[in-house]
Amino acid sequence: MTADRTRVTRLQHVSLPFPGTAESIDQARRFYGEILGLNERPRPPALPGAGLWYGVGDQELHLFAEPSGVDVNP
Repeated sequence: MTADRTRVTRLQHVSLPFPGTAESIDQARRFYGEILGLNERPRPPALPGAGLWYGVGDQELHLFAEPSGVDVNP
């Protein structure tokens, strides 16, 4: 990288796939909320499918339903 190029200094959010089943939602809430202590944030109701949003400082973690999410990220 050359000195005159702009560098990334932060990310607004990161999105991760998860199965989106009732069981996986419960597991995600237990892990991200209870174990890691992240605060769940409201997710816009207009978004399709299941999902959860968490605050991580001034950034966010978005979990979105992708039934084959485990296969996508072996």
